[in-house]
Amino acid sequence: MRQERLRSAIVRAYDLHHEADSAVSIAASLLVFRDFDYGDEPVASITSSDEFILEWHGYEIPIETAVTIMERVGYIHPTDFRIR
Repeated sequence: MRQERLRSAIVRAYDLHHEADSAVSIAASLLVFRDFDYGDEPVASITSSDEFILEWHGYEIPIETAVTIMERVGYIHPTDFRIR
């Protein structure tokens, strides 16, 4: 009985992880990037401390900052990473 609960909990954890990854991908697809080389765009992820970030060349910005920039100017630019 305990092993069945454990297996069920593990399957549920995998399902939730996949769902979260999908949500991050959908959110990232709605961001607009300008002046990044093709294939060198920022990567959206959730850190081990549950922060939703954009990462590019070792620089990070919180997703909330990215959204604010998008609302203000309409796109994310490489300099948005360097000034933070």
